[in-house]
Amino acid sequence: MKNPEKELKKYEYYPKDPRKLSYREVIHKMRDFRFFYILTSPIWVFWVAMAASVIFGWATIDIASDGEKKGFIIYTIVTAVLFFVNIGIYKLVPYIVKHKETEHLMIDNTRAGLPEILETELIGELEKDFAKGFMFIKSHNIAISEGYVIGNVNLNTLSPVAVPKKEIRIVDYQIYQAPSTYIVHNGHIAAAKNIVQNFYFRLRNGNTITVQVNDKWKSGLALQALQKAGIATRDMGAPVREKKAKGK
Repeated sequence: MKNPEKELKKYEYYPKDPRKLSYREVIHKMRDFRFFYILTSPIWVFWVAMAASVIFGWATIDIASDGEKKGFIIYTIVTAVLFFVNIGIYKLVPYIVKHKETEHLMIDNTRAGLPEILETELIGELEKDFAKGFMFIKSHNIAISEGYVIGNVNLNTLSPVAVPKKEIRIVDYQIYQAPSTYIVHNGHIAAAKNIVQNFYFRLRNGNTITVQVNDKWKSGLALQALQKAGIATRDMGAPVREKKAKGK
């Protein structure tokens, strides 16, 4: 990365509206909706084809009979309705997910490494800390506030964890390229880059909280954010089997 300071500054988050710093707003901002967008992309491809046929039809087709004209009007209306249905889905799903409770997951994941934390006070403490803003926050990555590092313990499902900065002794990390995953893209097989980013938060009580980052296009950004926050880090290197696979 040519200018890490400038890159990290883009992900500072100090909104004027305090409601944007509530617990649910912050966790929602970190969600990864890429799978949802990929899954629903064929619906939009189908709708674009319908819309193109409508535009082309009204521009070029000479509809002779009233029956044909009526049928084409109905087709146009259906195309318009489908557009608003698609938009509704894109609005509704994030809304439902946003209001799905994640507090219990946050508490369970945090207390797995820090059992001494009082679960009845954790969310309240996070809300107070979040109100001060974030020096770094990025979707499918991590968030760093004044007192906490917020991450995800799973790659593809939201399962947040809050690690108090004062409890972190050191963060061991692994950032490497694993074997590519092959997917169907535009009708052909393509190799998808698979970047692994594991962060092991070694705590002062001897426990470890593992955070996985799913940001394939900004590999190393989470590490730089942690280092900028003054947290000690240590490179564990890639697993031996991955090094051998890469050398083949």
